[in-house]
Amino acid sequence: MDPVGVQITPIFNLLILMVLVSLITQRFRMPYTVALVFAAIFSSMLSPHSLPQFSKETFLSILLPPVIFQAAIRYDISEIRRNGSIIFSLTFIGTLLSALLIGFFINFILNIPLLEAFLLGVIISPTDPTAVISTLRKFSVPRRLSLIIEGESLFNDGIAVVAYSALILSFKTGSFDITIFFRDVISSIIVGMVIGIIIGYIISRAIIMTQENFVKILLTFIGMYSSYQISEYFGGNGIISVAVTGIIIGTLIRKSIPSRSMEDIDMIWAFFAFIFTSVAFILIGLDIDLLVLDKYLYAIALSILIVLAVRILTVYSVSTPFNWKKEVIPRKWQNMIVWSGLRGAVSVMLALGLGSLGVQYASELTAIIFGVVFFSILFQGILFGVVADRLGFHHQSLRAG
Repeated sequence: MDPVGVQITPIFNLLILMVLVSLITQRFRMPYTVALVFAAIFSSMLSPHSLPQFSKETFLSILLPPVIFQAAIRYDISEIRRNGSIIFSLTFIGTLLSALLIGFFINFILNIPLLEAFLLGVIISPTDPTAVISTLRKFSVPRRLSLIIEGESLFNDGIAVVAYSALILSFKTGSFDITIFFRDVISSIIVGMVIGIIIGYIISRAIIMTQENFVKILLTFIGMYSSYQISEYFGGNGIISVAVTGIIIGTLIRKSIPSRSMEDIDMIWAFFAFIFTSVAFILIGLDIDLLVLDKYLYAIALSILIVLAVRILTVYSVSTPFNWKKEVIPRKWQNMIVWSGLRGAVSVMLALGLGSLGVQYASELTAIIFGVVFFSILFQGILFGVVADRLGFHHQSLRAG
């Protein structure tokens, strides 16, 4: 077979796997994302090179931005502004507090060095937008609650990626300065937001000026990827920049272009989000090594309990003070936010390559991360419908009844 055919075949197999899993899950009413993970695991066992391989850099720069952008473009900035305090409290305070608490508990219980334990906390703390958004939209969740949950998942990946990069730099230099760490995190966030606003405004004006729908759609792609690349080039966080760009574009064009044009943009982005979300879950299945999970089963089990406990603690500690103000977060909403804390491909991608970076306990950290993600997708994903139903958020297909 010619080289081009060799490169195309794994991608073709990937598309076939998506279609087959989708048909099977519809027939037997199984969670699509969970089925994708298992399908990828079995595919890698039967034929290791049948599906394409993606690096961490490819995932973060090519596969994740479309998922972030598609979710962000659906929102109006006024919605974000009205709920910004709770979203950014969960995103910034919640993510960093979660990373610190997980780090302390892992250090104390599993006796892993503190810096490595904090690195584990940073990698496993962010909720994954590919997991959260695809699952949440199947249920009749109030708009404000959906905005809070999806908003957290959109922005906390950026916080985690920045913190991860700062900690990896500490491993390379052999020293850790908390002041430099927070300085780097904050500056990266600010740069990303500023660039996101600028790119979002420029692309929005261009979209409004053109009459051609295909050009409008193309401009959204240019805006998304240019926002990521420019932000990364200037030391900002590309993920946050893409989210801000999406919100700005969605806000400015939704009332300024024909509704049919907006429907076309929403449809094409929903399609690509479906593709890239599916790829993300397939990547999890390809990267998870069941033998490694078995080797560190005790550490994984304890870590799962720690992560769940910390999620409960951070969500309640961050959201409860809002009940003292006008921004009431009901108890069942808090419970839903807790259970929506699904981990996924972002954590898996950040875990890849820890061994090559000279991180002590790299194999154990990787196994714990994979184990927590596997548990999150398998058990939290499968039980999501049961929990949502108990809390009064029924499946979309049951709304009419």
